[in-house]
Parts: sequence; C-alpha cells; structure tokens
Amino acid sequence: MPTPKRHGGTNIVKCCQACHDMKDRIPMFNWHAIAWKEINNSWPTLGRYTRIWLSVQLAMYLDCIADNPTKFIKLGEECNYDNFQNLTKGK
Repeated sequence: MPTPKRHGGTNIVKCCQACHDMKDRIPMFNWHAIAWKEINNSWPTLGRYTRIWLSVQLAMYLDCIADNPTKFIKLGEECNYDNFQNLTKGK
C-alpha cells in the first residue's frame, strides 16, 4: 500500500478516475452502498474497493500520527479496549 505523498511517499499506483475520486475526493460516509457490499464480498481477495478502502485507512492513520505522534497506537502494537479509551480521552 503506497504512503501518501504528503507523508513522504514516492510510489504511485495508477488508477481510473472513479477510483481516484473515491480515494481522495469522496468522503467514506458518502460512499455508495454497492461499494460497501463489494468491500465485504471481496475482502479475502483484496478486490478494487477493498484496496481503495485500505489506502484511505492508511492515509487517515498517517494523518492522525502526523497531527499528534504520541497519541496514537503504533503499527503492530496491540489495540485493546484500554488503549482505545486512552486514545479517545487524549491520554
């Protein structure tokens, strides 16, 4: 999964205009129900919408780390209820 350019990424993945719009221009809460169904159905095979969803999640995670690097759980660290509570309370 490529890292966004705003976080130092240099790899580029070519995609069609519709996929680019979904990834960078359309907020996830505005994604069509068909996309969510496709993500659920194609999860094991990493279908197109699943890859778009994963790239959006990575970008959001990196944005959060850039804003406050000490607040967020590091990749590979166990995420449990206590950690989540600490994150949401700003500890």
